[in-house]
Amino acid sequence: METEDSADDVFTSSNVQGGNTMNPNGDASNDSRNVPTTSSGTGHRAGFQQEDEEVIAGGSSYLPSHPEPLLPPEAPMVPPIPISISDENYHRGNWGTKLEFLSAMICQLTPFFMFNFAYQCYRSGGLIFVVPFIVMLFVLGLPVILMQISIGQFSSTGFLTMWRFSPVLKGVSASILLFTVGNMVLLNILFTETLSFVYATLSSPQNLPWSSCANVWNTDKCQDTRGISSNSTTRYDVYHNFSHLPTTPAEEYRRYVAEGNSLQIEIIISALVASCLLLQATLMGIKIVGKLSLCCLVASFLLTVVLLVRSATLPGSYVGLQFLFYPVRDYLFKFEVWKNAFFFVAYLLTFNVGTNITLASHNRFHNNCFLDTAILVMVSIFAPLMLAIATFSFFGFFAYHENLEMNEVVTLGPRMFFEALPQIFLKMPVSHLWTQMWFGLLALNLFTSEIGIIIAITSSILDLFGWVHSWRLIVPITLIICVFLFLVTGFGIFFLGIEVFLSSIDEGLQYLPFIVVAILAFSLVWIYGGNQNFQLLRFGRDIEIMVGFFPAFFDVMFTSLWGLIVPLLLAVAILYRIIVSYEFLTMRVWIVFGLSLLVLGVGFILGALHEAYQHIHINTYFTDYFYRASLPHPRWGPALDAHRKYAGYLPSDFTPQPYRLTHGDHHPEAGLQPTQPVEAGSTAKDTADPGATLPASTPLLGLTLCSTETTL
Repeated sequence: METEDSADDVFTSSNVQGGNTMNPNGDASNDSRNVPTTSSGTGHRAGFQQEDEEVIAGGSSYLPSHPEPLLPPEAPMVPPIPISISDENYHRGNWGTKLEFLSAMICQLTPFFMFNFAYQCYRSGGLIFVVPFIVMLFVLGLPVILMQISIGQFSSTGFLTMWRFSPVLKGVSASILLFTVGNMVLLNILFTETLSFVYATLSSPQNLPWSSCANVWNTDKCQDTRGISSNSTTRYDVYHNFSHLPTTPAEEYRRYVAEGNSLQIEIIISALVASCLLLQATLMGIKIVGKLSLCCLVASFLLTVVLLVRSATLPGSYVGLQFLFYPVRDYLFKFEVWKNAFFFVAYLLTFNVGTNITLASHNRFHNNCFLDTAILVMVSIFAPLMLAIATFSFFGFFAYHENLEMNEVVTLGPRMFFEALPQIFLKMPVSHLWTQMWFGLLALNLFTSEIGIIIAITSSILDLFGWVHSWRLIVPITLIICVFLFLVTGFGIFFLGIEVFLSSIDEGLQYLPFIVVAILAFSLVWIYGGNQNFQLLRFGRDIEIMVGFFPAFFDVMFTSLWGLIVPLLLAVAILYRIIVSYEFLTMRVWIVFGLSLLVLGVGFILGALHEAYQHIHINTYFTDYFYRASLPHPRWGPALDAHRKYAGYLPSDFTPQPYRLTHGDHHPEAGLQPTQPVEAGSTAKDTADPGATLPASTPLLGLTLCSTETTL
């Protein structure tokens, strides 16, 4: 099996003409790699053998375990499929356009918007919820999004290996993998259930299975309408919990399809189709994922607009819109509303931390991460509002049609989409068409979110072993992931049922992302920044190297946010959630929560001990081993030698070699000691390398969406 240092074996040479090669900027020029040549044609390897001998003489513990591939010194390199010849990084590949990256990031947010935002507005006084939501989005969301994008983009590596800035914490990556897989399984369950409803609407569009109570799965409690008087104050979700009360056909159909101890053929087929679709979408890596995310996002937007217009023109829709747009001002001063807004933003941005970091790692090095963060924050404000308006319009129509109050029809989470809304569509003309459009919208959002998670896990595994991101390795890894999803989904639904399975994952893993993000933010300021002359926002210097600016105001603001406010808020939230929810959590949830804490604790301890052991040959006191383990790893920093030189991780007189994309581990200067930028005590990037210049059209003011490095 290929290792990190032999991963470039898949590169081939072609079109060798006149001894010309391509430099890192893509221009053809004479070969300038200064590679010693021999009569046997193995000069490329001979040069690196000499380097290896120098490293061995220096006593480095970070050595390549296998020889370098034999490549003709004058041959331009052709990257393996699916990496493009126009990509900056021939080892991992880059997004085709900036819009593809933004689309993939937005797709990670939309499922959470759909399932939660409308209900949060309902329980928090209507549109008044938007005020604390926006405040929390800027206080908590903006620094977390910027942190995730920046650390992935700067290090060009996935969430399993991004802890190289402080290797003593690398065991925490096991926890990120755990809740990332949990999130993927949760979305796959919902995607499978959505496909089963899509199949039902397409197989019998004129006679939907939940249109009446005359089916084999219906019970004597089934009623086409609830028959609740308009002055009732019973909420729909509380009402549903009483087994002696009547149920709707949509509820009983979902219970029939998704209940535990039985596995209907619809679910089996849907789970198989879901796995096949996910496999096809991720076989070619981020190139296909980016284009699919962009296309599906546009389709989702168009479907949302159509449903929004239709819902707003229904009779009685004003009832729902009035409930939404006429807020109760007293709610603005209630602790419960601000608490709901905080947890909504926290769940929105912490569960996807591993996925977001890995997706950002495929950006070009000088991509404007500030602009990306601003766009994602704006989308996080306006996208859920569109969905909330459409949802409340449908509920207003249903309340008007059935002579009910709004608090009798609004539901929480998946039940809103699989039970309440299908029943509402039955009251509309051409009901099957609107039902198909609704489930199509839901399927698109779940599908694009899930393929982003799958490709993030795949990329992180490849980065962990240093393998090139070739289709030969992507295909088997994605195949294993999709088979795993099929089996876990099937067995989980069979033994537990969809509702219990979803709640066990969601509630059991809800605390772990908070802990991980708090550790990440804290360590970037107090460990990564504290190790180098106690410069707390050393990571700000890294961002400045990528973008071209990082004002002193940002130093103060982000040092406070990352180093104090974000970790403190998340820590308080964890304690509050555990204390308040202690009596209401089931045994299954406690088991999942306990296992997640076990993975976090064991992973952290083993990772710290393993990294400290790497320095055992140094004769020093015990605690110094862990201090040395907290220093940045030699591979930490930009992937390309040209960027490493510009950032100060290589000497200013070092000649970067094209296509050497292994984070500098074959260069003696980077292998002798933990990576420290030259004169890193100063935040001025030109101090590290006075002769360095930013590439042409780098967005120095942070306002350029498109440049030579990041094109639309």
